[in-house]
Amino acid sequence: MKLKRLLIGGFSLLLAIGLVSQMSVAHADADYDKAKANAPQGLPLSNYFKFGDFAGNSAKVVDTGRSDGTQMVQLTDAKAEVGTIWTGDDYALDLNKNATASMWMYFGNYPVDAGDGMAFVIQNDTRGVNAVSRASDGTVGNGQTLGVWGVDDDPKGTVAQIASRGIQNSWALEFDTYLNSNNFDLRTGVAKQHIASNYPGYAGSYGSGGDFFYLNHNGLMKNSSDPNYLLSSRDNTWKHLTLKWDAAASTITYAFNDKNPATGDAKTATGTQTVTIDRSKIDPNGTGKARWGFTGSTGELLEK
Repeated sequence: MKLKRLLIGGFSLLLAIGLVSQMSVAHADADYDKAKANAPQGLPLSNYFKFGDFAGNSAKVVDTGRSDGTQMVQLTDAKAEVGTIWTGDDYALDLNKNATASMWMYFGNYPVDAGDGMAFVIQNDTRGVNAVSRASDGTVGNGQTLGVWGVDDDPKGTVAQIASRGIQNSWALEFDTYLNSNNFDLRTGVAKQHIASNYPGYAGSYGSGGDFFYLNHNGLMKNSSDPNYLLSSRDNTWKHLTLKWDAAASTITYAFNDKNPATGDAKTATGTQTVTIDRSKIDPNGTGKARWGFTGSTGELLEK
């Protein structure tokens, strides 16, 4: 599948970002145009984010065409791609203060076998803005890794080896549009489209199924009655996500689809989850700071 992902908006303490995903070659251009035309208001992004400096990073900033200067960041635009974008040092998250992130997302209107998804990531990887999943041979890991999880390319390896290939000292909230039912998403009760979280560089985030590895999905969110459409939208509308960091409790609460895309007014969320964050796993040196950003990837799927 050809899959485009974009972020739009800007931020201060309150982040206003949007994600766009296109799900198929046939629908991609028209769906992309609709996403741009219906983009919610945001701010220019170039001053706040930096692109990961690795060969083949597919992320780029594009204009929405809105008169207010709202921009989008396109993470992927073809199969077998990985795109990453991160805040600069001046805009790191202060883990000792409460914070809120508000994101508008668009995942397209084509949910069947679309790959693969994206992730919101908080990290202190020593590679900084160049952090990305790497396979055992050093190449960038695409597909089910979403650019952040460990690469499962060695059936005889260990969960520690898998974790070592993900972004280190990090926590990731994934928006997964493809069910890897034979490995990563097995034994976790996930639906075709789902939201979940864990620590990409921590061995305990993964389990072994013998000749494959799977991801343990914390704070799982899914649409049990209509699993294809948690993220995708039949009517080309945007979805909203609010994340709240509680510094005292060390928790992140995320509420999905909690605003009306036409008016911006609050509404009952499709789902809400709260997960406790082990700071030692994202800030082992106790700096009290963490870089945050987005990763996205596509695999080798082709349109049916």
